[in-house]
Amino acid sequence: MAGNCIGNQGGGGIVKILMATSEAVPFANTGGLGDVCGALPVELARAGHQVSVILPAYRTARYCGLPIEPIGIEFIVPVGTKTVSGRLLRSHLDGGRVPVYL
Repeated sequence: MAGNCIGNQGGGGIVKILMATSEAVPFANTGGLGDVCGALPVELARAGHQVSVILPAYRTARYCGLPIEPIGIEFIVPVGTKTVSGRLLRSHLDGGRVPVYL
């Protein structure tokens, strides 16, 4: 029965999963969390689920070796008494199977 929790063989259909994390290999990694959040979404997608990852757009992420591009969404976030503008970027893991938003 435990095998049905991860795989799609249980007949439960596709599960939509958003993984919000502070790090994911190859975009950012300081320890085990980055390793898990880089590998787990790929395995869940291979098991038939619809997985996306979102993490901060650290400067190092832009030099991870994968293409990263803006997707046309801009936003403003209040931070204390100031506002900070930003834009949503997208890359992919596993050859395009897992979208990664930064």
